[in-house]
Amino acid sequence: MNKVAMNVNELSFKIEEHDLIPGSLHIVHSLRPSWKLENVNVKRLYEAGCGSKLYAIFKNGLAYEYVKGKVLDTASCRSEKVYPHVAEQLAKFHTVPLKINEGTSILWDKMRLFLSLKPSKFLQEEQQERFLKKVLPKNELEREISLMEGILSKLGSPIVFCHNDLLLANILYDAQGCAVSFIDFEYAGPNYMAFDIANHFNEFAGVDTVDYSLYPSDEFQIEWLKVYLRYYKSLKYSSENISIAHEEVTILCKHVNLFSLASHFFWALWALVQATQSTIDFDFLGYAIVRFDEYFSKKKLLLVHC
Repeated sequence: MNKVAMNVNELSFKIEEHDLIPGSLHIVHSLRPSWKLENVNVKRLYEAGCGSKLYAIFKNGLAYEYVKGKVLDTASCRSEKVYPHVAEQLAKFHTVPLKINEGTSILWDKMRLFLSLKPSKFLQEEQQERFLKKVLPKNELEREISLMEGILSKLGSPIVFCHNDLLLANILYDAQGCAVSFIDFEYAGPNYMAFDIANHFNEFAGVDTVDYSLYPSDEFQIEWLKVYLRYYKSLKYSSENISIAHEEVTILCKHVNLFSLASHFFWALWALVQATQSTIDFDFLGYAIVRFDEYFSKKKLLLVHC
């Protein structure tokens, strides 16, 4: 590797159009010799059969295989042609092996990180009025996190490798190939199995126009979870002769609905941070308030387990 004018690195090899990977990886190893590609989620998921083929990683991005499909919406997510593929893909995701240091959930630390970044005020008067009227002070929000952690962490939901952001726009359905793919692994990491499923169910309500009457019914959840558990256990135990007890489904359904509260709280805190930092034209404060409202409206479900 030689230095040329303006301190630009000249690398003595080329990338072949029809064989991108060797050259791309050579670039990464040359420019970032200490970067362990094993720690990159996209590569990790590709190796586990859950993600696109990875071509290259660079300082401010990565290059990976194009994924065919159409993002789900509030109608297609409950289609009988689609949802079984989603359930099976998530089950497969949850069998990605955890590393030695991934035995605990990232959920509570992430929540507290977002809480530490919570804005104290808004410059626009209208936003500030909404903020003061609808959002609790930091110490009261911390009490809610501690309440959830004390209850939910004792339910026994397995710690698995989770997507953690399975909104409908992060799921692609290829109708021609009858296949589902997940994208956007920024928040992927070890978490409670029930949280990841609950997070997906919460997203049935949509984002731009949130309607929680679209939250899946008990009957739909049971059928979805049956597909999930059957496939998850078949992968975990390398067997197709899998039986699912009614009690297993019932318990998981109960845990999912409890963790849906944590999902609301998590994304409410995230949206508060985005409200003062993001340049996207979206009412993040309004979205945070919607998620907080849904959490508090269903908090009685949590209190039953105190």
